[in-house]
Amino acid sequence: MWIRSQNKETLVDVKHFGLRYDGCEVWDDTREIMIGIFESRKRAIEILNEIQSHIETLEHNKMLLATPDEQYNYEIYVYGMPIK
Repeated sequence: MWIRSQNKETLVDVKHFGLRYDGCEVWDDTREIMIGIFESRKRAIEILNEIQSHIETLEHNKMLLATPDEQYNYEIYVYGMPIK
């Protein structure tokens, strides 16, 4: 997914997102690029939730354009790990 950094200086195709430094920074974990810094871990998680929603929409749209055989292979796009 293409993301423009918070400071508008970087445009990167991010494959792996992660939180760092007390959970307030969102990073591209593959390239070690900070995407944005937020006031709290809660806000950073809200941003990750928004990114997840965009990924699910993009993948759903890809599925709609796929052939029936390709559609059969599509599954859940983002799996949320349970707490316990």
